[in-house]
Amino acid sequence: MEMVYAPARRAVEAALAVADWPVHVAGLEHLPRRGPAVLAANHVSYLDPVLVAWATTRLRPARYPRFLAKSELFEGRLVGRLLHGMRHVPVDRERSPARALVEGTRRLSEGDLVALFPEGTTSRALMPTRLKPGAARMAMRAGAPLLPVAVWGGHRVWPEGRPRLQRGVPLVTLVGAPVTYDAHEHPAAVTARLEEALTELVEAAQRAYPERPRTVEELWWLPRYLGGTAMSVAEAEALAAREAGERRAQRPATAPAQRPAAASAQRAAATPAKRQASMVRARAARAARVGRRAAARRAVRLGRSKRTTTQRTIR
Repeated sequence: MEMVYAPARRAVEAALAVADWPVHVAGLEHLPRRGPAVLAANHVSYLDPVLVAWATTRLRPARYPRFLAKSELFEGRLVGRLLHGMRHVPVDRERSPARALVEGTRRLSEGDLVALFPEGTTSRALMPTRLKPGAARMAMRAGAPLLPVAVWGGHRVWPEGRPRLQRGVPLVTLVGAPVTYDAHEHPAAVTARLEEALTELVEAAQRAYPERPRTVEELWWLPRYLGGTAMSVAEAEALAAREAGERRAQRPATAPAQRPAAASAQRAAATPAKRQASMVRARAARAARVGRRAAARRAVRLGRSKRTTTQRTIR
C-alpha cells in the first residue's frame, strides 16, 4: 500500500485544480497495467516528474512510478523523507551513477514502473539532447518495455531557476509506443532509437499544444524550430557539459577511488594502538578472573577450616 505516494497524489490533484492547470494525457494504452516498464521522459522543468506520475496514476488501478532522481534532492529534511517514502532511487551523478541503475533494475524485477530523464538534466533547448544509455540498459537487463514519454508545458510554470507561477497553463503528457530492442543489441543502438522516438513524440506534443506565445517576450518557451528563442541543442549540450565539469571541480580533493585506500591507511595506522588497547583490556580481564578464582579458593579453605573447628568443639 502506498502510504506516502497516494496522499501526495491527492495533494497534487488539489494543487492542479486550484492553479487551474489542465493536464492532457494521451497514450495510456501503451502503459502496462501490471508488470515492469521503463519510462524515459524528456526534461524541460521541475514539474516533469509530476506530469509523468500523473499519467501512470490515471490507470485503474493506479500505478506509481519510482523515479531515479539526483541524490541531492534526498538530503533535504522534508523532501528527502517524501522521496524515500515514495521509494524513489537516489542517483549520485558524479561518484556512482551505476549503483542507481542496479537498484532500478532490481525494482523492475519486482514489477515496478521505473521512470527517469535520460538526458541527465533539464534541456535549455526545450528539445531532447543526447541521451545517456541508462534507460536502455535497465530495460534490457530486466527484459522490460522501454517507453518514451513526452512532457510539455511545465517549463512555463517551473523552469530551471525561478518559478513563473501563473494560472490556466495547459500541461501535456504523451506516452509513446515501446521502443523495440533485441536482447543481444548494444545499449547505444537502443538508446539511439529511443532518442529518435522521444524527439518525435516531443515535437508532436509541441505542435498539438493548445497555446502559442502572445508576445515577443513569451517566445522563450518555444524551441527554435517553432520560432522561439530557446537555445539550440548544441548550445544546450555545451552548457550542460560545462556545468557538469564545474560540479566535478567543486568535489572534495579526495576522489571516490582514493577513499577506500585512505580508509585502509587510517585503519592500518590505528591498528597498533587498537591492538595495544585490546591487549591491555585482555590482561585486566585475565587478572580479574585470576583474582576471583583465588578469592573463591580462599573462601572454600576458610569454610572447611570453620567446619573442622566446629566438629572438634562438639566432640
